[in-house]
Amino acid sequence: MSRKEITKTLGNLLIRDILRGKYWADEVTFNYGRSNECRIDFMTFSPVNQSTSGIEKGSFTAYEVKSCLADYKNKNGHNFIMDKNYYIMPMGLYKQVVNELPYNVGVYCPIPHIKDKHEEFENPTKAEELTSNNCNLVCIKNSHPKDRDISSSVALFCMLRSGYSN
Repeated sequence: MSRKEITKTLGNLLIRDILRGKYWADEVTFNYGRSNECRIDFMTFSPVNQSTSGIEKGSFTAYEVKSCLADYKNKNGHNFIMDKNYYIMPMGLYKQVVNELPYNVGVYCPIPHIKDKHEEFENPTKAEELTSNNCNLVCIKNSHPKDRDISSSVALFCMLRSGYSN
């Protein structure tokens, strides 16, 4: 399985296990056309409720998908500018980078149905063997909220521009 196929599998697991039923978009670009342009792989919006103030007080979560160490080491794709931020990565990669992860960034890993997260940590399944049929995404490390640098209006506009999904 290629890096691109692993990335697609991780994205499909994210959509199925985490994003379903939420307000979300993929490939969300901020600062379009500027020197500080950045793109978030997946992003969700969670309003407090459907009132005006509930929407304005809503929170955003960013998810960056990393399929391998080379992908993680690439300077692109570490755009953690939302309230909560997560990596989506195979357990083998998590074990390689666990000591490099920023404090506030959480991690989800695919865990095969026949294992729990502790067994998977001790003996990670090869990324090529992970499929949406044999595993689920499990939170390995919680995200710690931080102050967002982007206004709600701008974040919602960027989600809408990228092709909001639900």
